[in-house]
Amino acid sequence: SVRASNQFSDGGPKDIWMKRVLPIAYLGRSDKEAGKLFQEVWDEGGNVANLYNNNAFAMQLEEKMLSNITLSLISALNDVSWDRRVMACKSLNELCQKNILSPAPKPANIDSYSKDDFRKRELERATSSKGILSVCVNLIVNSRVWTGKSDLIKTTSLIAGNWVSQSSSIEVTPILLDHFIWNDLLKGDSWFEKNDINIEPQDNNMDVDTEPSGSNTDSDDVKKDTTLNMTEDDDENSENEENDDECDMGVSASQPITFSGLCRLLLEQGVKSTPLTSGNFYSNDALPYRAASLVALSKLLKKCTDTRMLEYLYKKMAVSLISTFDLDMFQHDDDSQKYKVAPSPIIVGSIDCLGSLIWQGIQYDGKNIFTQVHSLVKLFLRNCGESQASWTIREASAVATSKLVSNADVLELQKVDVVNSLVLCSSFCADDRKFSQVRVAKLKILCCLCNRAKATQFSTDNEKQLMLEALLPLKEKILSMANKSLSDNESDVTALASKIIAAMAWWP
Repeated sequence: SVRASNQFSDGGPKDIWMKRVLPIAYLGRSDKEAGKLFQEVWDEGGNVANLYNNNAFAMQLEEKMLSNITLSLISALNDVSWDRRVMACKSLNELCQKNILSPAPKPANIDSYSKDDFRKRELERATSSKGILSVCVNLIVNSRVWTGKSDLIKTTSLIAGNWVSQSSSIEVTPILLDHFIWNDLLKGDSWFEKNDINIEPQDNNMDVDTEPSGSNTDSDDVKKDTTLNMTEDDDENSENEENDDECDMGVSASQPITFSGLCRLLLEQGVKSTPLTSGNFYSNDALPYRAASLVALSKLLKKCTDTRMLEYLYKKMAVSLISTFDLDMFQHDDDSQKYKVAPSPIIVGSIDCLGSLIWQGIQYDGKNIFTQVHSLVKLFLRNCGESQASWTIREASAVATSKLVSNADVLELQKVDVVNSLVLCSSFCADDRKFSQVRVAKLKILCCLCNRAKATQFSTDNEKQLMLEALLPLKEKILSMANKSLSDNESDVTALASKIIAAMAWWP
């Protein structure tokens, strides 16, 4: 059921096919049963729709129809059918992978004619991204955990990460990076202070909702959900059929989402406020969602290059993350309360997030013990040793240790006890003959240590000399581990071992 080509290029005053049919077809391609039929409609209509948008820049079809596709995806995200929400998330992931929901690439040469087109292109991308982020965050703060919500949280992190990692000069800001108020989810709203919750059901009976598609059981609970006031008017979500050609976004945030607020939201979705054994926060049904929240948080943090923001977030989030696997800060001899270490997927996600938060030049600030490089090394060392049964935790600890080695202040890193602990941590991972991922992570620690002994853009000749003097007493031990790894069956292991040996070749 595809219209003739000439009818696509001139759709009339309402242009139903371009504004309705093709956006729905784009969404429907992710349907398990009717996906092929929707794909045919999209392909046939898309071949002619390329004539629809006349622009100075060569753009993909999805970008030419971005405003209409955004309306269709927002409608699907707000649907009571969880299958349609998951379909919308898959379509949004595709738009992100094509770099459409991100700042537009700046052309090398731009004239006065194409400058207006470029500005219009950037504005449309930013407006669409802001509207979609608003809807996604509204769904996340909903206390329910429904089937497919993991896809929603991954999509939200992906869209936000695209705008954090790239700069844009447009006045519309999908996510605000330079904002250091911990209680704000939107700029100036103090949302976390007004909604003092850890995103946990009050009845302590966390079950993942698995109602069939199209079920209306969700509608009765919407009134009870904790939602954000993302709109300037209560009527902005209502759709005006008479003004279809204006292509209103439907959801328009009065204030942008803050980067720190989104990170805190993801943290509270994945980590319980205190590691008490009561409650079902980490129940078997909810655990995949909790772990996905931490994975999304880690990926979002890796996109941030602002040292001030990473340092700010580290001091706010470190205690919560470390509490999932180190109970010393909570458990006391005279404490009658029962505390429990979080499940392995949560520990792995917490360690990954902690490693992603480590900023360039981390050093003890005189207040927070977890800004001490020595304390962090000891913490990771306990999770790299033989007492740790989970290989994923050993790998995550080693990777976080290598990030710490790369970014730590040289005056703290060159201490004898710190260097000895780092080499010991690497030797623990070297003994793992079953999992090559752990051995690769081990060599990353040694490789980062060797890199700190040579001049880089972040180091001076004096720092290089200090690091080299600290490593020389352990030269033979490091070289022995690297030579032993050359006979490993995994190519990644031997490649890293070769780099270490080459880096140590000039050492005295």
